[in-house]
Amino acid sequence: MVDVGTDLGPAQMAVLQEATAIMIVTTPEVLVVTQTQRLVNELLSATFPKDMFQLVINKASPTGLSPQTISNQLQLPFLGIIPQDEATSMMSLQKYTPFVISSPKAPITAAYYDVARKLTCKWSWILKAVLWTSLKRSLMWPSV
Repeated sequence: MVDVGTDLGPAQMAVLQEATAIMIVTTPEVLVVTQTQRLVNELLSATFPKDMFQLVINKASPTGLSPQTISNQLQLPFLGIIPQDEATSMMSLQKYTPFVISSPKAPITAAYYDVARKLTCKWSWILKAVLWTSLKRSLMWPSV
């Protein structure tokens, strides 16, 4: 997994060319969703298939754009929604401990696990193929 940011230069495009999935993370703010739309359009113009895109909405809250509005604007179904939880996030940062460990019962933790589970189920066949190809290559050309 690589965070390529929102500006797609030659280095970012080279990384994405090797990708089996592209996770697009946005937040429920008008400006951010507009920038995300620009990114999606740029990826589509570079001939990346839309079915590679996995939309995750981060910091979702009742005061921001609704997940359905974001999904409609980007014309992508959302894979997951991570709720805004400043208290849990701040406590995690102060303790230098991931919140999935320090707050295992928090809604934000459940949301992260849900996204991970969906990604694992959806892309497990691709991951197996990549691992199998890597294994075959290492057997054919062992490293020195």
